[in-house]
Amino acid sequence: MGSSQAPFRIREPTEVRFTPFHCEPGLRGAHEKGGVEGQVGYFRRNYLTPVPQVDSLDELNARFAEFEAKEDERRIWARMRTISQNFAREAGHLMPLPDDPFATGITLTPRVDRYGVITVKMCRYSVPVRFIDRRVTVTLTCDDMAAYDGRREIARHRRLAGRGAEHLVLDHYLEALLTKPGALERSEALHQAHAEGTFAAVHEAFWAAAKKALGDIEGTKALSQGAVAASPPAARRRGGRHPRGPRGGHLQCG
Repeated sequence: MGSSQAPFRIREPTEVRFTPFHCEPGLRGAHEKGGVEGQVGYFRRNYLTPVPQVDSLDELNARFAEFEAKEDERRIWARMRTISQNFAREAGHLMPLPDDPFATGITLTPRVDRYGVITVKMCRYSVPVRFIDRRVTVTLTCDDMAAYDGRREIARHRRLAGRGAEHLVLDHYLEALLTKPGALERSEALHQAHAEGTFAAVHEAFWAAAKKALGDIEGTKALSQGAVAASPPAARRRGGRHPRGPRGGHLQCG
């Protein structure tokens, strides 16, 4: 690694467990990096042209696993062994992976809007409504979005890929539903919970029985109270002003 300008330095090579070295600068070392860059082009031409059409990152990663398995059985030129066979011979000479995973996410500090939602890279994610109008710390990776209040995780979502996409977790609105129970029935959070199976038949049965016995408003409050009581104490700990209940396209009053 290197160039004819400032050298590239690894501050703590022991953390990633490899020994850094510098290529020859300029034309003398131009051939030293070609193998790695050439393989990137090979993979793109053979597996990413045309661009795969997928519905999620999980599906794309599954495709990559298939491509890699196919490559494992390939022989380079006229070599006797396949790529996987050569790697098996080398594996015993490699150092073990680091004990701690290398963090690849970025950190952001969005503000929670009036609907208990944060916007991260043009996508919207819910957090508990008690954090409305506060800033939270977000770690965004290629797979997940995690939100923190200080060092305490308050929400985690699979990362969304589409611009303007939105993911709402019904549990994040339980405290608001205690004061605005009419917001539940036509809410986007409930719609997503139905689609994901997190609001299941047993919840529907309890809700229907509670409304029949107590009326719509008190029955919905009973559902919310039961869910709050069942949540971990840390999840119920208050962290901001009293939630007045989100409105608009999320939890709408019936």
